Amino acid sequence: LVVTYTLLNVCIAVILEAWENAETTEGANIKEEAMVAYCNEWQKYDPDGKHYIALTDLPTLLQELPSPLGFLEPPATIVEVHGTPGAEDEYFVLETDDGSVVSTMEGGVAVPRKVLRSELRFPKTNVDQPPMEKATLMKRMRVRYTKSTAQAQAEVFRMQLKSQTTKEGMHVVSFLPTAVACAHRSFNNLSINEDLLGRVQEQVGDKMAGHTDIEFHPAKILAVMLIVRQARCLLFRENMLEKLKEYQKDKAGFLKSIEKHKAAAAAKLNPPKEETKGETKQKPEEKKDVETKKSK
Repeated sequence: LVVTYTLLNVCIAVILEAWENAETTEGANIKEEAMVAYCNEWQKYDPDGKHYIALTDLPTLLQELPSPLGFLEPPATIVEVHGTPGAEDEYFVLETDDGSVVSTMEGGVAVPRKVLRSELRFPKTNVDQPPMEKATLMKRMRVRYTKSTAQAQAEVFRMQLKSQTTKEGMHVVSFLPTAVACAHRSFNNLSINEDLLGRVQEQVGDKMAGHTDIEFHPAKILAVMLIVRQARCLLFRENMLEKLKEYQKDKAGFLKSIEKHKAAAAAKLNPPKEETKGETKQKPEEKKDVETKKSK
């Protein structure tokens, strides 16, 4: 019983520690609204519901897709305006809602990022608003910012998406693998294997066929959420295996602790009999002499 409870406690400790690691190593909290935003943006480039878009369109799609799946960051405030409006030397310094300046790394040091006008977006689309190219931008204005075209192209290249070629010779990427790659980019140290992607596609592929309305179709959202959920479980399993290996290395000490618990339990079940007052323990030789005298 003691061994069973000890093993159970170790297993619980391993599982809790692995789950805690899985929670803390995730770099993004991908919720349903992020999936809907992804589907909405995808539909602009795939109005016929063919489930693929041109590879060259993907950087632009991600520039307009809100984070964590895309590059468009939450609203920030303009705190500095530099250069001539509309000229090449124009740039802006932004501050996020937590008071930190939007920065980039240069030579291992964080410096304020020079955000160009082409990287800015208005928080809300308004018919009366002029296009960003002609808008008057000043301090304390609220804007959103995204990656530049060159940065977006470089990021897409790092995502290592496997493109396919159509009969017309156009390189395209599919809906599900692109969603996986976007989710992958939003997690830290997360590996998603091809077998997992294949199984997910088999499960939801028939549900997705023939649907041209991507925007709010539940099967589309469910498919992407299933991928993310599977990815979370995969990371959890990896962490749990690592922890089990660590405990296995210290097997000798673990077994020693079990023996100690067993001895302590046995001592509690069979406590030594206490001697009554006035009684003295006889030696074996004395006991023999007494028995001999009695027999005589």
